[in-house]
Amino acid sequence: MGADPIVSMNAQDGNKTGESILRSCQLVQLRILHVLDSICKENNIQYCLAYGSLLGAIRHGGFIPWDDDLDVWMQEDDYRHFIKIARAQLPDDIMLHTPDMTPRVAFRFSKLRDKNSFMLELGQGMSVNDPSGIWIDIFPLEVCPRLPPKIITLLSQCVLSPWFRTKWIVNKITNPVNALLYAPIALVCRLVSLLFGAVWIISKTALPGKYEIVLDALGGRRLFDKDKMTNLKRWKFEDGEFPVPSDYEPILKLIYGDWRKIPPPEQRPRHAKIIDPIHAAQ
Repeated sequence: MGADPIVSMNAQDGNKTGESILRSCQLVQLRILHVLDSICKENNIQYCLAYGSLLGAIRHGGFIPWDDDLDVWMQEDDYRHFIKIARAQLPDDIMLHTPDMTPRVAFRFSKLRDKNSFMLELGQGMSVNDPSGIWIDIFPLEVCPRLPPKIITLLSQCVLSPWFRTKWIVNKITNPVNALLYAPIALVCRLVSLLFGAVWIISKTALPGKYEIVLDALGGRRLFDKDKMTNLKRWKFEDGEFPVPSDYEPILKLIYGDWRKIPPPEQRPRHAKIIDPIHAAQ
């Protein structure tokens, strides 16, 4: 990884510098971001800050003060390249968590996790037996078919939702009675997912369009202009500069509406149920 002290330092050294558990969590995530940035630079992989991390960079120059999450976007080709090479280039105390490692959990993106900490996520069916270190999320941006936006959104949700439902149903099959009840429903949902998935792949291959969609746990609810997502610049975020879309205004408006307005405390979401920045799961 080279001699960059931020990349090569032991994660627990950084964990102990925060004045609170939340800040310690953010510092671990920041260190993971530096590692990701280093790998992407070395391998000519394009990525940028996403969601609340993008908002935090523009509005706060770093983390949103109450945020316990860090997100990045990657173009789908870059995402596949990163997944292919990351494990060989990550330091020993950071792991790549891909969807196939937790097949019952409904997400279509990957995470980089710190091995020397513990963070239990709200929702998505994660348990203490799954990879559980503090993480950052890596969301692939997938090119959409050249179809009307409403049809793209509907089609993408049909691709995802039945598959998510299948995973939820499989979790219910804990005894023979439940299996008889839920297995046929799971089979139908899986077939629907495969059908719409085939339509999606064929149509986007034959008619690639100008929009991209994030295939995440939300089921692809927003369309992003590809030109805006690939034209990037470096922007201050905490102790470094990281890529953001050059024309970030319409992206933030699409996601957050009046993004300059600070929300009241009751509208400040958290992603973690438990955070322990200095102890891994036993």
